[in-house]
Amino acid sequence: MRTMDNFEKYRWFLEQYGYLLDVVAQKDIAFFLNITPQTLCRVKRTFYK
Repeated sequence: MRTMDNFEKYRWFLEQYGYLLDVVAQKDIAFFLNITPQTLCRVKRTFYK
């Protein structure tokens, strides 16, 4: 997961743990992916466009 960009990390998370999106806080998901909550917000905005 270290060599993935932020978009790939989020996509991987959705494939592996997508069922947790409504259960886990976004800041915890960002911590798990080793990105900031602000970056996660930008990635999600791009991902769902």
